Amino acid sequence: MKKWAYIIGGFFLGIVVAISSQSALANVQTSVVGEVVKNDEKTNSVAKVVINEKGLITYDEADKKRVALGINDEAGMSGLAFYDQSSDLKGQVYSVPNGFHIIAAKDLLIRSFGETVIQGDVVFEGNVKFKGTVDFSEAKIVGLE
Repeated sequence: MKKWAYIIGGFFLGIVVAISSQSALANVQTSVVGEVVKNDEKTNSVAKVVINEKGLITYDEADKKRVALGINDEAGMSGLAFYDQSSDLKGQVYSVPNGFHIIAAKDLLIRSFGETVIQGDVVFEGNVKFKGTVDFSEAKIVGLE
């Protein structure tokens, strides 16, 4: 399998990535701002990465948006968005001037196979359900009547 990388105009400033020839993305191209990068010239796959001045967006073989990384100057935020096979937004991780947001379109699972620590003040909005043992032995409980 031919391994290659090339640049369309301009100059390349960044990290060189080594990809195995066994990978579906064995052929790597870079491009100037606004161009499309296709992953396999032989199969004419439409899977691509679009890079512009605001970030990058990946599309799968069916030309559906899957992941976007970028900035939104008007909203004062930057972040990462995830989409399903229909290009429907499923989740976001982004920063705003005074905070950081993790948003799921449906369920959100935060899992640790060790201890999970949440620092700082915590506010729960909506219904809260606890499953398993809740240990208040080191807590100061206030506001219960």
